[in-house]
Amino acid sequence: MKTNAETSEYTRVSKLLLALLTLTAIAVMLALFVAPPKTAYAADTTVTIAQSKSEEDIQAEINQAVSNAKSGDTITITGSKTNATNSFTLYTKPGVRIIWKATYWGNSSTLIDLTNNHAPNPTLFEVADGSINNAGTGSAIRVTGENQSIIVSGGTIGAVGGYAIYSEFASTVIAVSGGTVRTTHSPFAIFSMGLNSSVIVSGGIVGCGGVGVAAIMAMHISVSGAGRVESEGNYCAIYTISKDSTVQISGGVVASASNLAIYCENNISTVTISGGFVFARGDRISVFWYDDSGAIRMISGTPVISGNGIVCTWYPPALAPVYDEGSSTDLTIEAASAAGKATWGKNGTQAGIYYANGSNTGFLPISGSITISTPAPDPTPTPTPTPNPTPSPDGSDGGDKPDDGTGGADKPNTPDGSGNTNQPSNGSNTSNNSNSNSSKDNDKSSSTWLWVISGTLAVVALGGGTAAILIMRRRS
Repeated sequence: MKTNAETSEYTRVSKLLLALLTLTAIAVMLALFVAPPKTAYAADTTVTIAQSKSEEDIQAEINQAVSNAKSGDTITITGSKTNATNSFTLYTKPGVRIIWKATYWGNSSTLIDLTNNHAPNPTLFEVADGSINNAGTGSAIRVTGENQSIIVSGGTIGAVGGYAIYSEFASTVIAVSGGTVRTTHSPFAIFSMGLNSSVIVSGGIVGCGGVGVAAIMAMHISVSGAGRVESEGNYCAIYTISKDSTVQISGGVVASASNLAIYCENNISTVTISGGFVFARGDRISVFWYDDSGAIRMISGTPVISGNGIVCTWYPPALAPVYDEGSSTDLTIEAASAAGKATWGKNGTQAGIYYANGSNTGFLPISGSITISTPAPDPTPTPTPTPNPTPSPDGSDGGDKPDDGTGGADKPNTPDGSGNTNQPSNGSNTSNNSNSNSSKDNDKSSSTWLWVISGTLAVVALGGGTAAILIMRRRS
């Protein structure tokens, strides 16, 4: 029969064990059912276009997905369709990211009309892969509605006789960080002339060819990083006509195969070149009004060239020129630093111009019949042999002395006098490596013992607790 003390002790231990079990159960419940919330990711809906679907079906399917999406959601468009003959309207939505990765070719007045019915709330459309190409006289993308952002991070947006991207609406932002935006026989690859519209090129290529007037026409234009703005037509690469327009070049390349790289057709505009390379044909850097013989034309004022920016013009001769590699013949160069230079050279078999100003370096290929001549190296003169002086009997005149086996002064002064700087001296490196390996082994051994001790203590504690429970059960 148990005494009162034994009964009291048994009751106290039982309550303690019950409390511990209760706390353990609560902890498990919290871990399972009251865990911290996971990061909420936006829903991703994919719409796949197909050759068998009509433009009306594609329009309905994409717009239904956009309509169902909430702010933060992403709509990804994939698939392929060619020979489209009708336009379709894609309604953008604030907070919903629409990413284009499909291949879409056709011939119509406009392939895709991006429409924002929620203005002034901004919307976003991104071309990340695939292509949108209009093979006719229409545009690839037309922007309808204010405050729309079009991002080109990959893929191709192209047109033959129309614009690649066209907008007349205010606050349109077109940002090119990769891919290609190009037109072959249209006045402009990107035309964005709404109030406060801007085109930002930090990568990729924006170009025009044929009879193109300019690669970009917008109110505010900036080029940086690895962005390239190129005109292969008969006019400029960048063109602005608005009051208070700005052109900022801090990197990349702005180049015209003809005269004028930049043309600002308004007397209140600014051109700032703090990096990159600006190139055109001509014999001057800055020109005014109707003069086309320079790189930059401004109605009033002059461009501001600073930092490591370089502006260069080339005045080609009538006949196919031959230039010495490394020369600057027929090139006019302007930079804020005297270190800025542009020279003729070859990249493989391609003739062109190497430019450098501090960290701003690169190569611009130049088309046409240009020959780069590599100067022949100077012939190496034949050295005149120098007779050895006649040694004195004791060798004190500095002549050749007999080899005494020590290696003399011709060997490096190493700690062991061996002249071999790659060998360890007195085994010190071997000792250090041995000590290092020994230290690593000791660390591993210590870590192993810590795990063994911790595991042993855990087993002992568990066994002790179990034994205590069994003893109390026997006493009961």
